[in-house]
Amino acid sequence: MRDENTFAIKIPAWKYAEIEKKVVELYIKQKVCSFPIDPFEIIRVKGYHLIPFSKFNNGNRPECVSDDNDAFSFFAPNLETYIIVYNDNKPLPRIRFTLMHELGHIELGHKGESNLARRMADYYAGYALAPSPLIDIYASEEIPDIVSVFWVSNECADICSSRYQKWRQYCGKSLKDYEIRLVNLFK
Repeated sequence: MRDENTFAIKIPAWKYAEIEKKVVELYIKQKVCSFPIDPFEIIRVKGYHLIPFSKFNNGNRPECVSDDNDAFSFFAPNLETYIIVYNDNKPLPRIRFTLMHELGHIELGHKGESNLARRMADYYAGYALAPSPLIDIYASEEIPDIVSVFWVSNECADICSSRYQKWRQYCGKSLKDYEIRLVNLFK
């Protein structure tokens, strides 16, 4: 669960483009070219393991597997891969965001928890599920439209809409190289 201080932490400006490039590189490598994005498939193709909370019976449940927690991930040396354990009692749009958030931690090389790491993983998840250049082509800045097209929660759509509006104001007329590659994937 995120605390209110998470949103007080600022991501350095140069980091946004780095995170966006990581998402585009992932989509190019995995040939992701349609939406809504399927985090389950992306994670499977990466070779990571997904374990829903429901796999744990209540008597054998670790403390970190609680209904208050959305997910966590860790590297399993014996399996030589990452494991993402997620709360499958949440609504599907929330699960999709949570899985991309955990993938963001892994792809961005986060070694531990911090408010900055959480913010960066949140940005990764939101951009991965509804990138600004694709909102520009396939949706509008309206929250219900973003929810419908990209299959995200209202909360995520609100944040994506704000990001899109800033992107359109400052960058939308001249796409960056990686944004052109992203758009070409989805044509």
